[in-house]
Amino acid sequence: MKKLTNYFEVIGYVKDTVTKLGLQMKTGDNVILSNASFYIHQIAKKEGIRENLIELYVTCQMRDYEGLG
Repeated sequence: MKKLTNYFEVIGYVKDTVTKLGLQMKTGDNVILSNASFYIHQIAKKEGIRENLIELYVTCQMRDYEGLG
């Protein structure tokens, strides 16, 4: 089971860390593409195939990507 973290307790630390690393926070479709890429990469490596397929499906379903096309 994953331990949940309160978004509002950590977002400041996350933003500071990302900035210090010279990176930018992803937003909108870039977040979805990054998450989808991660899940697909894991599936390609044959790691947690079922779990990653579920996560990929849920991610796309939340953005109503099933209705596109």
